[in-house]
Amino acid sequence: MPPMKQEQSDKKHLSPRQIINRYRKGEYVDESIEAISSAISSCDHSFDSVAVPFQTTIIETVYENIDIAKTLYDRQKEGIYLDDIDIPDYPQLKELLIDLSFPPLWESMKEKASVTFIDIMKEQGFVHKYHAGVKNLNRVTTVLDLHYSDAVKQLGLSSTTFSLVLNFMLK
Repeated sequence: MPPMKQEQSDKKHLSPRQIINRYRKGEYVDESIEAISSAISSCDHSFDSVAVPFQTTIIETVYENIDIAKTLYDRQKEGIYLDDIDIPDYPQLKELLIDLSFPPLWESMKEKASVTFIDIMKEQGFVHKYHAGVKNLNRVTTVLDLHYSDAVKQLGLSSTTFSLVLNFMLK
């Protein structure tokens, strides 16, 4: 019987330097936790924590800052300046929150709204506008929707519709 040959992955792996650079920029690092941990522990850069940092996705960051999106919505609806609102420094977060808070889109995500959000997103060019770097986007948003649904509902939005909008905005 011939020896079994191991299948090699077609995926190209990042070098430790690439892992560190992407991690420090807040970009998604699609590598095993072992590779990330190894790269960080052998790096001469300092990090804010002695623990191995786990990458936060743009999706989770949006959910964590949903209250800022509500403030942006209120300001846009009243025609008030937005640049003085403090938004955490995370790639694409500011633009994504501003797009989510676009008044017609925000209002379409309310409890009694219909699926007009799809038309609004197409008109504004929001569909697949942002790169999430996540393989199973639906699963991630579903899990985060379960965790943050009360916070989303407290803002007067349908958590299911909000989750759908995020799925459509990200690729």
